[in-house]
Amino acid sequence: PASDKLFIHVQNVSSAEIELFNAIGESILKQTIRTNGLSSIDVSALPHGIYFIQLSAENKSVSKKFIRQ
Repeated sequence: PASDKLFIHVQNVSSAEIELFNAIGESILKQTIRTNGLSSIDVSALPHGIYFIQLSAENKSVSKKFIRQ
């Protein structure tokens, strides 16, 4: 669960695309992170509920569910 910030740990890439989706699949945030380590996304303005985050880098992607408390 996240209340204010969602922390993302990215290794061995110089940049990655992050996209957040609401529970019905609408894209609500898209940004590029340029780091090799820990990054954070401010989710404090999002309404409480279930969301999905998709991280894409180097022709690979992973999606995870998170809850905004």
